[in-house]
Amino acid sequence: MSRAYARASGRSDRFDHRNFERSRGEHGRAPILEDALGRLEEASIGTIHSFCAQILRERPVEAVVDPAFEELSDQQAGRIYERAFRAWFQEELGQGAPGLRRALLRLAWRDSWEKSPPIEQLEYAGWKLIEWRDHPAPWRRVMFDRRGKVDGLIEQVRLIAEAASRSKRSGDNLVRSLRPAQALVTWIDRAEAATRARDYDTLESLLIKLLRDLKPGTRVVSHAFHMGDWLPEKKQIVDGSPIYLWTIPTR
Repeated sequence: MSRAYARASGRSDRFDHRNFERSRGEHGRAPILEDALGRLEEASIGTIHSFCAQILRERPVEAVVDPAFEELSDQQAGRIYERAFRAWFQEELGQGAPGLRRALLRLAWRDSWEKSPPIEQLEYAGWKLIEWRDHPAPWRRVMFDRRGKVDGLIEQVRLIAEAASRSKRSGDNLVRSLRPAQALVTWIDRAEAATRARDYDTLESLLIKLLRDLKPGTRVVSHAFHMGDWLPEKKQIVDGSPIYLWTIPTR
């Protein structure tokens, strides 16, 4: 406590001299500053949390809070949140919530260096969302044709895989960089042959993973087809035939 008071006093001393000297020459402000400096020790010096707590205790009726409330430490808040999250997770898991399934699938196909389990990553995302609990505007959900977009992306991946399979040089750097696309097409064909259905939650997560697996900056060249909605960066006519160029975007 004494060390904290000493640090606060040191800050107030620096505040005294620096602000007083800075404002000495301003017309009419010297008497006001001298009066304020004489009562500076009465000022409340603390963190923003203690300041907010002081205001709430002074006006509990307006704030609609119990005046005897206590602030939680970060450790206490974390333990309470963890218990609440685990209870919510078990309830949603038992109900087969589609949003939870989609989130877990996307986390399951994450990069290998992300070693924390999907549940812990989802718990952390919820904790960060709490920071927006005072967001004044209502949350909105933008309409998005996910199935149509996924179907279109899969067709583009098939075109990329087809272009890679036509190469006669298996050791070519471009062909090697496009192997993740070939592997994804093979996985999709086998999965849909077994289930005769398209799992859009899984495909969405695999497409996101594919963007990470494809080396950013890789150039894709074609002379026989285009990539649908993915417009080429360049188009050139060579010997009467069009040549298209795409570049794998950065993350």
